[in-house]
Amino acid sequence: LAEGDGQAACRLAGADGGEWWEREGAIDGYTVVVACDMPHAPLARLSAAARASGAKLVACWSAGLAGGVFVDCGEAFVVSDPTGEPPRQALLEHVSCGEEGVATTVQEQPHGLQDGDVVRFEGVRGMEALCAEGRTFAVRATGRHTLSVGETRGCGEFVGGGRLVQVKQPVSLDFKPFEAASEEVGQLLHEVGGRRASRSLTLHAAFAGLHALPAGCPPGSDQRGAALLAAAREAAGG
Repeated sequence: LAEGDGQAACRLAGADGGEWWEREGAIDGYTVVVACDMPHAPLARLSAAARASGAKLVACWSAGLAGGVFVDCGEAFVVSDPTGEPPRQALLEHVSCGEEGVATTVQEQPHGLQDGDVVRFEGVRGMEALCAEGRTFAVRATGRHTLSVGETRGCGEFVGGGRLVQVKQPVSLDFKPFEAASEEVGQLLHEVGGRRASRSLTLHAAFAGLHALPAGCPPGSDQRGAALLAAAREAAGG
């Protein structure tokens, strides 16, 4: 991590073993705690400790071709760009003037927007007021090339040119601690359904079963197999 980002101050914690995070003030001052291949039971306790100290938690584990990632950024975590993709934009064919103005994009460029997305206009000749700095419009998609943009009266008459550009809006997300998320993921995958969700549920159950194995189960034994199957069934909701 330190090599990948020279601006981030990283420190290896817990090299001496044990649940170091349970010591008073052990996590205080950390922005993010990263845990690799930690069993689920202590990971749940680390998650609780990180939350109590205000630190974010990123955990990952792997086994061959399969693996998992868990992230807890706490409650009301603001994401400035929910998709990470470039803002959508399209050239304009026309913008109507009215109480409920309609923006039409050229046929070669569908707008790709959804109800509630926000846009701004650039370079629209004849409707310079539409392009005023800081002015944005919440849109309603009425077709692949048409958007209802609200009030456009007083903005002039469309002459030609211009484009619309999506304005990304921040989103507030509420994350869950590890224990609560683990209990809910199986139910969520059941509700989603489909082949991909079914495969994800199987992987979730398999990893949960492995991490829930009681100590003392000899590898390859019938006892270990029965314990793994029981734990996996419980994780998958029966």
